[in-house]
Amino acid sequence: MQHAFVNKNSNRHCYGILFRELLLRESPPFRWGELFKALRVMELSGEIVGGYFFEGVHGLQFMSAASLHSFQQSQPIDVVYWLSAVDPASLCGVNIEGLKDGLPERRLSNHLVYHGTQLALLSRRQGKQLTIHADATNENLPRFLQIFHRWLERSASPVRSITIETINEAPAAENPYLEVFKTEFDATVDFGKIVIRKRYF
Repeated sequence: MQHAFVNKNSNRHCYGILFRELLLRESPPFRWGELFKALRVMELSGEIVGGYFFEGVHGLQFMSAASLHSFQQSQPIDVVYWLSAVDPASLCGVNIEGLKDGLPERRLSNHLVYHGTQLALLSRRQGKQLTIHADATNENLPRFLQIFHRWLERSASPVRSITIETINEAPAAENPYLEVFKTEFDATVDFGKIVIRKRYF
């Protein structure tokens, strides 16, 4: 639901839903106080819909008709995707009840992996600290780790290695997840850390 409010004259990211807390991180011309009157006019003209769509978000929320239709449809539950904590679609750093304790800081070095609507993996500090919300035997775990394949194998500026210091707040190399990393990557253990590299065979 990311493309409801489109600025056709720029490449600015567009949101599928707007509310006060979401716009606190925008530049002054795009903050709530500046946009609210325009949103009300758009609501009266039928371009968007105002209401209360998500719990924990205080005050009025606005969605386009297309976004509302998408919101009301069944969402795929077996899709795996990831995003940066600073991506405009990320809610990291947004002051919403129930989210503040579950999401990492809004930093470029932090990433989130989702399985459908569920947060499956958190990566902090470019992979140094991982929180994995799945057992080491979970059949989807290799899919959750695709984010690291992407970093190691991308054509533009791939990283040579990723050092994982902790997994679920325990030393990485002492975790049951070690075997999965050895299967998926060229993985070695270095002073309690897991170092992964691109596998060439």
